Amino acid sequence: MSYRTVKQGNWPFFKGELAQLIWIRSPIQRNGKQMIRAYFRANGVTKCIEVDWGTLPLLAIQHYYQDGNLMKAFSPDDSEIIEVTINPQSVRYSEKEWRIQGARDEDVSQSFTVTCEGEKYTLPLIEVIRSILAPNRFLLYQTFDPNSFPLYFHHNVEDQKIHFQFTSLYEFKYTRPEFLLHLAWLVSNPDIMQVFESIKHCYMNNGKLMFDWAFQQSITVKALVKPNSYGYTILRVLGVMNKQMPFKEITFTHPKLNNHQRSNEPKKYILKNKSKYAENEEVELSEEFDGTTSDFDIVDMESQSHEYTLQPKITRIRKNVDKQRSFEDENTKVYYLDDEGKRSTADIGGYQIARALEHKPLHEIKVQGELDEFIQTLQLLEKAQNIKSIRAHVDILPDTGGERKFKYLNDGVTRRRYVWAEVVLQDGKIINVLEIERELYSLSTLFIHSENISEYKSVIQKILANLIHDQGSWLSKSLDSIRDMGIQISKLKHGLNKPENRSNTIIKHIMLIT
Repeated sequence: MSYRTVKQGNWPFFKGELAQLIWIRSPIQRNGKQMIRAYFRANGVTKCIEVDWGTLPLLAIQHYYQDGNLMKAFSPDDSEIIEVTINPQSVRYSEKEWRIQGARDEDVSQSFTVTCEGEKYTLPLIEVIRSILAPNRFLLYQTFDPNSFPLYFHHNVEDQKIHFQFTSLYEFKYTRPEFLLHLAWLVSNPDIMQVFESIKHCYMNNGKLMFDWAFQQSITVKALVKPNSYGYTILRVLGVMNKQMPFKEITFTHPKLNNHQRSNEPKKYILKNKSKYAENEEVELSEEFDGTTSDFDIVDMESQSHEYTLQPKITRIRKNVDKQRSFEDENTKVYYLDDEGKRSTADIGGYQIARALEHKPLHEIKVQGELDEFIQTLQLLEKAQNIKSIRAHVDILPDTGGERKFKYLNDGVTRRRYVWAEVVLQDGKIINVLEIERELYSLSTLFIHSENISEYKSVIQKILANLIHDQGSWLSKSLDSIRDMGIQISKLKHGLNKPENRSNTIIKHIMLIT
């Protein structure tokens, strides 16, 4: 993204003013997104802005910014670049109450004190997260969703080789070498993985980012530091020098690596921009959007590098064959996107540009077999007095959880399907209803809702991934992992009810849980 200017849309200072970033608060959840408050100070005035959690890599403490341009940060005059080796035995955690300069707000300062060659260095906890543990936006958001990696990939290690099998949920752009190398380093070091997974649990328990320095290996970082009263403050980690990599080769597969076979069938849909901004124009970060667009380039820490003790070979493996539809006809649906050059770094699904590709009105859904009866039940349910509208999405179970038997019906060939219905009540509340094609399984219908989130796609995908992994059972431990996210889940058994009776049972259940 070096050819574009990324500007913060809600920049509060006058044009030309240099504003110093003096504080970054712990993240908060707002409108279903993780947000952080960043405090800037210019000409004796401190102002706070809220930005998406994914903007963190662009924020360097005590650096200066101008006109909201986050891609260009000016370091303090008295700073210097040095190498610091962090030995686990020399690290001490500390925190203290902190009053933010020029603001009425108070916060808790969290940092690690590192002793190296007789000098003491203050390393902010949040800097460890964004530079050592999660140096890209994908991993930043996974820190809030522990044990979610099976949604995105499975991996296995054999001899000195690690293989990643990525699902379609894992964005292909994150298969670039620097991301694969860090991911392999993360999952192959149990101590580092333990720290990574512990962040969300601590956040859920006490409302702030916190973790123990459980690293068992020494880490050498190239850091920008500034003198303080008893040593130095690490303002920014520019690189990690000696990451231990035990593999000679990394191999991976991804659905986008499938071999493509041209088809005479027309395209089902295409997406077009009404207006496309020029590549050399500026991009405005705006928190009004739900998430990033698919063409938004990766925002990483500027000039950060990672070096490994062993540089493995990276090999792509192509497996399946996909049909490549090469032309449009009168049945090809066209969806338009108004592109005004505005973007978000949030990671919860991007623009809702193709909602028609997801949930549809019930009368537009044609499905055969067992799920047709459930659609009939929903059509009757939609007529109930308390229901405002119902839209539904029908799909096969996601390609995750490995080659599990439950993905297929008894014939071993036909992929099992599900219906995800979005039920909107008259008071505006939304209940998500999940029905799985059961065949011989006695799976209950699932009801999912929360007052804290508005986008459920990743939640549904995780529930389905757990179901596949659990061989077609709603296990309590898997459902509890979703409830730990602040989401309410309840089950309703089927019985032998016809659609008329079943719809009455469902409306009673919905009224009971809301």
